[in-house]
Amino acid sequence: MPRVERTPAPNLRRDPNLVSVIIPVYGEIESARTALTSALDQTYRPIEVIIVNDGCPNSVELEATIAPFRSAIRYVIQPHGGAGAARNSGIIQSTGGLIAFLDADDRWRPDFLAEGVASLNRIPRCDLVYCDALITGSSPRAGRRFMETSPSKGPVTLEALLLQRCNVITSCVLVRASALFEVGLFDVALRRGQDYDLWLRMAEHGCRFAYDRTVRVERTERSWGSPEESIADVERLLSVLTRFEKRTNLTPEAAAAIRTRIEWAGDRLLLEHAKRALELHDVRGARQQLVGIRRKSVKARAVLAALLLAPSLTPVLYRFWRHRYQRRRTTA
Repeated sequence: MPRVERTPAPNLRRDPNLVSVIIPVYGEIESARTALTSALDQTYRPIEVIIVNDGCPNSVELEATIAPFRSAIRYVIQPHGGAGAARNSGIIQSTGGLIAFLDADDRWRPDFLAEGVASLNRIPRCDLVYCDALITGSSPRAGRRFMETSPSKGPVTLEALLLQRCNVITSCVLVRASALFEVGLFDVALRRGQDYDLWLRMAEHGCRFAYDRTVRVERTERSWGSPEESIADVERLLSVLTRFEKRTNLTPEAAAAIRTRIEWAGDRLLLEHAKRALELHDVRGARQQLVGIRRKSVKARAVLAALLLAPSLTPVLYRFWRHRYQRRRTTA
């Protein structure tokens, strides 16, 4: 059974009103200056901003970028271990009672920390609070709020996180350091989806989450929604869920929720593989993937029927529709 060991807190007497900001950097050097500036320009000043160089391939350029801020930040260098390992290094070396994570290609609005601290102080026994974000970049979702497509509805429970009725962006989070140490920080054995796994473990442990729907973060998305990227996203979700399911102390409600989500993700993975097969004009492969889906949508059934009736024409029509859809979303 996978198990994340608890990490002893280096300082158990952390001031609950002091905020440590952690920014892991690997390849986002050009945007790191903007992220760092947004952290330093907060109306509620953090006690420290920790830049973690996660084995950056171009440390010279990174250090030149952050040079004007060196007196106002702490700079940590470590071998490349992924975002989870970099955040863990920052958490362990931090001194604040509150931790805020900021990805190097995201940015905060000036009131992010002030409103987060106010929420944590206002809501009884709250361990983590998160807000909404405006999506920027080249993604088809650019210009929309994150909660429009990935909502948070109702209380944030383990079941709600498993079924993704509630969705958390790491750059939108302000969390108590004590809660992070209690559950064991990020699981570095997971190279993808460590943040989602951490929220699940915190909810399982009884930590209380809260959120508000105000946009206080700008989140960069560069995905164009290609089949390969969609497949990677679903595989990341399945990896986290199947690992989490192996725990033996899940409640019946949580066990049912995770089984439901794993089955949904399995069907979604087959669908994404079918889309990729259609892009490659692989009629047989697309048909095999679609047949394997347990709960077929109306569109999936229609495509499967089309592959049987017009196998040569269906991939052509699919590619035409997809490219037209992408152009429409790009110019919208």
